[in-house]
Formats: sequence, structure tokens, C-alpha cells
Amino acid sequence: MPRWDDLGMLLAVYRAGSLAGASAALSVDASTVSRRLKAYEAALGSSLFLRTPEGLMPTELTLRLVPHAEQAEAAVLAAEAAAAGASERVGGVVRLAAAEGIAAYLLAPSVPALLDAHPALRLELIAGSKLVDLSRREADIAVRFVRPTAGDLVIKRVASSGSYGTYASEAYLDGRADLRPEALDWIGWVPEQRHLPEARLYDRLIGLPPRFAADSTVTMFEALRAGAGVALLPEAFVSLVPGLTRLPSPRADFEVGVWLVTLRPLRRVPRVDTVWRWLERLFAGDLEGVRSPA
Repeated sequence: MPRWDDLGMLLAVYRAGSLAGASAALSVDASTVSRRLKAYEAALGSSLFLRTPEGLMPTELTLRLVPHAEQAEAAVLAAEAAAAGASERVGGVVRLAAAEGIAAYLLAPSVPALLDAHPALRLELIAGSKLVDLSRREADIAVRFVRPTAGDLVIKRVASSGSYGTYASEAYLDGRADLRPEALDWIGWVPEQRHLPEARLYDRLIGLPPRFAADSTVTMFEALRAGAGVALLPEAFVSLVPGLTRLPSPRADFEVGVWLVTLRPLRRVPRVDTVWRWLERLFAGDLEGVRSPA
């Protein structure tokens, strides 16, 4: 009979693709994971992973076992939620993924209040433009600008970016008389990020090679504040970054939704529910001008 410990270890290795990644997820050393994996393979009489230069590749047996392991995980999470429901104490680790600008300017400044309210809670904030794979538990909750279309997920739209406008710092505008778009130093995205909605909007609305390009929202914001040029930004989020002035044009009505996403079995786990509700409050009240959907 398979034990949950074995199935949980199998899921961790499958999701991470390596012993090191699985050991981090399970909070044990890699040698322990290797030993347990070999013992489980011996008990099954079959290999579970092929060792390749790209990492551990699942065998056909593993691919058959994974759905059952995920069902077992969902049952364990439900039991955890039921057991924790009798206590007001919220503890454990929650991994939260968000775009870098949201992570730096909205979430990070609000983290102390969350942790002060829940001393046993631990938060891991993953910032960047890469879409994490929730099914592989790369994160417990994701803040996304693109609504997922597949997976057993709970999805809630919490905000919309609304219109985009052109912004600059007073340092850049000081003494500058010519504010025609072609006379400005534009801050934009590097070619590798041209797939982003705001990068596509820049190409359509501005269409000029940026004087300064970056692959990071925070880098762009800080260059903007330092006076490196002007940038096309969502008006709803500019209030998070002080010291910027909106120029008369260009401006565009270009709506980008903001969604909270988590796996359905995780949604009612107390630690995940606590962070989810914290995010709902932030987007409902701390973003001036953000339109929350009815």
C-alpha cells in the first residue's frame, strides 16, 4: 500500500525535476530524498525517474501515479484545513508569485502588518514576469495579469489597470519645452519582453526605439524617477510610485485585469486563505484609482 509520505515525496521530485529542488520543497536534505526515492522504487519494483543531463525525467509509472498522488494531496490539505479550522492560529509557509512592480510597490510594504498579525506565518514572495506553474506547486498563490484558462483553479479578478498614460519625473521635465512624443527619451522593454501586454501597447502607441530599455518593471520605475526619460504606465498603479508627473499625451484606454489564482484544494487551507484575503483587501483599498469589478 502506498503511503502519503511516499506519494508526497514522489510529487515533490516530479514537480521539481531534481533531488535538490525536492529537498527544498520537503525541507529535508537531498540525500534523504534520494534514499527514500530508491526505497520506494525498490518497493514498487520499478524505476520512477530517469536520470538525464536535463534532470530527473518521470517514467510512465510515475505519470500514472501522479494524478492519484495529487488526489491524496488534496485530501491531506482538506484534512489540514479542517484540523486548523478549530484554531485561530495560522502558521506555515505560503509561496506567493507576483509581477515585480506589484511585489515591490504594493505587496512588500504591506508585509509587516500581515506577519505581525500572524506570528507563525511565513511568506515567500516570488517576483518576476515568469508564469509559475501552480500545478507543480512553484507557488501557492499567483497574482496574474492574464486569466488562466485551464486547471483545477480558483480564480478571482480583483482589479483592472484602467488607462495608460505617459509619465516622467520633475528632474526630467525641468527646463524641457518640447514635449512632442518624438522629442522625448522613451523608457521601454527589452526585445525578450515584447510579448507583455504593456510592451505591445508601447509598440502600437509609441512605436519609437526606447532610449533606455529594461526587463524589469522596478528598474524601469527607478530609471523613470531618476530622470532617464518618460514611460507609458498604467494610471491606476502610478500612485504606488511617488514623484511622477503625467504628461498630456500619449494616453490610451487599455485595460489589463488582475487576477488572484490558486489551486482549488489549497484555497481553504488557513494559511493560504489568510494571504488570499490579505491580497483582496490590498487590491480593494490600497490602489487609488483601481477599478474593482462588481
